[in-house]
Amino acid sequence: LIPLIVSSTRLQQANALLGLSRSILGFGGPAVGGILAAFSPGSALLVDAATFFVAALLLVRIRIAPRDDVAGPEPFLQELREGWNEFRRQTWIWTTIVFFGIGNMAGGTYLVLGPVMAKRHYHGSVAWGLIVAASGVGSIFGGLLALRIRFRRDLLVSVVAAIPYGFQTLALGLRLPLWALIVNSAFAGGALAIHIALWFTVFQREVPEAARSRVSSYDTLGSFVLIPLGAAVAGPLAAVIGVHQTLMLSGVISLACIAVVIAQPSVRRRMIRDRSLLALLTGEFVSRLGSQFTTLALPWFVLVTTGSASKMGLVFAVELAPLVLFGIPSAVLVDRLGPRRWMVTMDLLRVPVVAL
Repeated sequence: LIPLIVSSTRLQQANALLGLSRSILGFGGPAVGGILAAFSPGSALLVDAATFFVAALLLVRIRIAPRDDVAGPEPFLQELREGWNEFRRQTWIWTTIVFFGIGNMAGGTYLVLGPVMAKRHYHGSVAWGLIVAASGVGSIFGGLLALRIRFRRDLLVSVVAAIPYGFQTLALGLRLPLWALIVNSAFAGGALAIHIALWFTVFQREVPEAARSRVSSYDTLGSFVLIPLGAAVAGPLAAVIGVHQTLMLSGVISLACIAVVIAQPSVRRRMIRDRSLLALLTGEFVSRLGSQFTTLALPWFVLVTTGSASKMGLVFAVELAPLVLFGIPSAVLVDRLGPRRWMVTMDLLRVPVVAL
């Protein structure tokens, strides 16, 4: 949606602003979510549901100029094939997604076993909340940096900036002092903010608008399809080889995958309508604020009530199942209906789903 409401010269700044709003939520959201979860996990979910409704109202205010080159929709499968062909044509995307996908699968153990480590070796939910909040603080500074600095080799800088994020899992497995984990989380959050802002800037610049949603769906699927597997096996693997060993192994795999991505030749080479942008940023901010509550409250509720890391990993995996199952087919509908109409519809649908 961003390329439709800002000029190409302001893509990086717009993506940085969007990332900055998410970063602010990464700091404040878990703190408030932790309070809500301690009071009642159900109340956190109800607040999350309400934020989607507010976000939908804000997204309706976005104004998008009509396109002159819009043609009638082609057969559904034909549109999927065209999106796949464009995805394959973008060499820099598909040569990196495989390794990002494997690295993200290994990194999934961080969210599953992180609360376990906090409960066993630190100070429970307070420590875990501080670690997660520190990532949000760091990402605020990373977003500000991405907002002000132009990078000549933005794709390469984006990939290199993912290294600290991959190191988080290894640091947790090494059982560093709590203050070191907090500092590392802040640094990783800042680097991740730069990574995301630059990655989407390159993506929006290089991928044609007509196929952007479909290419993005293949990109997203490849990046995240293995995370449910990593989350599901984290608990059983930790039960066999130990929590520390599982985290350290996962951290090494994540860092190795990033190194392979950096080695790719394709990686080494190479605000208009302010009211609409404000509506998009505000809607994104509000909906993600509620999502932060659910992200913290739901796995913690499962861990506290069941005491099982395996069950918590299973819940995390099920949460990501819709992304895997419907991500690519829904991209065709996004290109047909337009991103704004699709986002409004999905936000309204998520209200009753999360509330119930």
